[in-house]
Amino acid sequence: YIVLSDSIAPCLFVPSNEKCRPISDTANAGNELGHSEFTLGIGAFGEVCLACKVDTHALYAMKTLRKKDVLNRNQVAHVKAERDILAEADNEWVVKLYYSFQDKENLYFVMDYIPGGDMMSLLIRMEVFPERLARFYIAELTLAIESVHKMGFIHRDIKPDNILIDLDGHIKLTDFGLCLAHSLVGTPNYIAPEVLLRKGYTQLCDWWSVGVILFEMLVGQPPFLAPTPTETQLKVINWESTLHIPSQIKLSPEASDLITKLCCAAEDRLGRNGADDIKAHSFFHSMDFSTDIRRQPAPYVPKISHPMDTSNFDPVEEESPWNDASGDSTRTWDPLRYFLNK
Repeated sequence: YIVLSDSIAPCLFVPSNEKCRPISDTANAGNELGHSEFTLGIGAFGEVCLACKVDTHALYAMKTLRKKDVLNRNQVAHVKAERDILAEADNEWVVKLYYSFQDKENLYFVMDYIPGGDMMSLLIRMEVFPERLARFYIAELTLAIESVHKMGFIHRDIKPDNILIDLDGHIKLTDFGLCLAHSLVGTPNYIAPEVLLRKGYTQLCDWWSVGVILFEMLVGQPPFLAPTPTETQLKVINWESTLHIPSQIKLSPEASDLITKLCCAAEDRLGRNGADDIKAHSFFHSMDFSTDIRRQPAPYVPKISHPMDTSNFDPVEEESPWNDASGDSTRTWDPLRYFLNK
């Protein structure tokens, strides 16, 4: 069975669309939430919903994971890793975990609610980022990854879905379930070739992902996009022949150079001497890393009309794995983690 130290009673939280009903009153709170506007994401063995703390009325994102599915899908190590890392992390680049607890059926993580949605949703809406916006986000992503590396961790799953945008337009990282994992899991589009080849990897694999994300921001799709995950993995492994910046896309020489210096062999990759290698690249000529970037105005600020506004998140589909645990356990799904920056 799974044991997480209980730090607070589950009855202190209620879903924001339920009127004062404690979570502990039902073992199937996730199912009863249905597909309301307060359900932020639904996946193969859990969901994330907007929740309110009864005594303070503070809003949080509460991730609910069904124990039986975590066990059946061998995700125990990943879940524990995420909980331990979020609990240890104490910096503004990483979502904050406030409480974790459990009942007979479920595990619960109570975290910041970040109302601006994730980077993937913004990419889908905008299709291509202006280079100024991409520069800002990649600069912040560099600082965020640097903070994770300084904690002694490798994220391993850096991708637009795991980059959240806060109230003021700045980013936070989430989903640390793969930091302590040794199995070959992750999103093929963003995974470094040395990880796919099981050759052993270092923190440099996260910088590869940054190069892929920069490419996607400026071109409109990932560089190794293919019809199936297997084909994507083959393209990543054979990056020397498959990585091409389309000629019709007019990137600055600095942007092209940074992409190619991040998406390359690990022994040649920028970042071998830490994040300062990347900060010193000419692509960031207009960025001043000596100042606190989080205190500077962001080029894009999400539209949020009220504290419980969830409009920056993609609508939850009616047919979802949360309602059918008997489906294909190999399907790709990443639970949404969304939180409010206080």
